[in-house]
Amino acid sequence: MRRARRGPAQGYVLVTVMVAMVLLALVAARLDERVANFRDGSAHWGRWVQAQADLAAGRDELLYLIATRRLTPLGFAGTPLLRVDGRSYRLPSGVWVSVQDLRGLISIVSHDPGVMTRFLVAQGVPERDVAPLLDKLADYNDLDNLHRLNGAEADDYAAAGLPLPRNDWPISPYELSLVLGWRDHPKLWERASDHFTAVRDGWLNPNTAPPEVLAALLGGTPQAVRALLDLREQGFHVNSAPALLGLTGIQLPDDPVAFYPGVFYRLRLWRPDVARAVEYTVMLAPDARTLPWLILETRQVRRPTHHDDQPDPPLLAVAAPAAAGASAATP
Repeated sequence: MRRARRGPAQGYVLVTVMVAMVLLALVAARLDERVANFRDGSAHWGRWVQAQADLAAGRDELLYLIATRRLTPLGFAGTPLLRVDGRSYRLPSGVWVSVQDLRGLISIVSHDPGVMTRFLVAQGVPERDVAPLLDKLADYNDLDNLHRLNGAEADDYAAAGLPLPRNDWPISPYELSLVLGWRDHPKLWERASDHFTAVRDGWLNPNTAPPEVLAALLGGTPQAVRALLDLREQGFHVNSAPALLGLTGIQLPDDPVAFYPGVFYRLRLWRPDVARAVEYTVMLAPDARTLPWLILETRQVRRPTHHDDQPDPPLLAVAAPAAAGASAATP
């Protein structure tokens, strides 16, 4: 019996089937990869949405807390004491928070020239550049078009192809990135609210100032700053310039200074596993008809890194309304 010969057509069919199977396998692999990517993306966005919800809930908890607790020279009374020197706390939801009294920061509107000069030098600005930076900042803030010696007005900004200066009160410390000359020092404005505020009164409070600001005061040596921070940690607060000088050797500017937190605060909320944080500038307004606070600015910022050395911050539990303390007030 003769075997049937396989013709060329049968070989073509076999090759075609094999090629089709390979293509189907490739398509299936690609589809599986896209499904996996979609699944991972959905999970990522789900985590992001949950994180934003946690941050929003944390913001409301924190605002309620500072609006209902009694204000003391070091922060808002309670257990634990909510200090307003920028240190971190942890909410039950896992959100980390910090509160900074803006009187503890350097005002870019009405700063003491000596304090600002020493701070800029400490941040690595060459001394020859300090006076031009201060003149340009003053020209940016003032209402006229007159040039200071090393300042800059609208024509200088136009020549540099930059937006014109505000020529009015700044509304945010991050406006430093818009000031001619300051743009060349990103270290000063990338995290502007760490050390600067746009609050106009310019009060400086040594009881809530961060170490970098304390170091810019006369006599603010590392030993003196450490001594003041240790006193604050023990619950002690200074109430006069002579007391601060006698205890630490730090000398305050002549005016204006304060020894009690004000009504303006910087709130930060973040999750330790997320790179971004939400930052709010708020003003307490206990006599307001609607809410006892005003949110003046909201901004996405990088997660604070100087808190990483505090792996387990104190738990900040928010009391129920019935157990809340007196309303926050500033004398």
